[in-house]
Amino acid sequence: MTTFNKTARLAMATNIVHGAPQSSLARRVQKLIDPASVASAVGQVADLHEKAAAIHRDRELSDHGKSERIRAAADSRLANIASVAREFVSLEREHAARRSAILADAAPPSADAAQTLIDLELGRLLKAEPPSATALTMASERVRQAVARLPAELTGVSEETRARVIGSLVSADEAWELEEEATTLAAARRVLQSAIDDVAPSADWGPQEMLRHFGADTGWHLRGVVPTLEMLRGENAPSEAEATE
Repeated sequence: MTTFNKTARLAMATNIVHGAPQSSLARRVQKLIDPASVASAVGQVADLHEKAAAIHRDRELSDHGKSERIRAAADSRLANIASVAREFVSLEREHAARRSAILADAAPPSADAAQTLIDLELGRLLKAEPPSATALTMASERVRQAVARLPAELTGVSEETRARVIGSLVSADEAWELEEEATTLAAARRVLQSAIDDVAPSADWGPQEMLRHFGADTGWHLRGVVPTLEMLRGENAPSEAEATE
């Protein structure tokens, strides 16, 4: 039960730290790792361990029979966890799209040519006498809007500072919600990864099946996938003899 306890403890600690989020998206994320729900990733890990314990207690089964039944149970639970992981990635993308929209609204394009000229002049002044990042985030809204609208090359402001300036234009409520969603998503991803790591070794999934269910470029560390890709790259690389021809 050690691996299950690790995932469950991580989920419970996450829920304690983040409490009851105000954002509806963050609440949806928390449901995916709710230890009290058998449909959650954490619930699937617990269900597998309970099933495995029952199989081990069955004296009528041979060792091979027990292994086969546990593998089948793990396959089923891993498929359910993959479904949860896909829903989670969808919520990550929803958060990213919402964040982009809020930041775009914070610094809308210039209304007319006169405002564009003002932006350019402010950018020139900032580039000639660059203020500190802190001073810039506390500058007037008009100056911050110019920084947000202009490319960094025209203001001399680094992309990191420009991002901070854009963030300073967002309302306090929206900024707080975005931060809540981001931290909840990051914590939930750690719990989901733990659930994958718990169940995958007992399942009979190869790298292709892992990728088919969890998807590529979704940020998960999938058992056997990276070594296989590295091996394929090695197989496709020219041999020393071919390289010297």
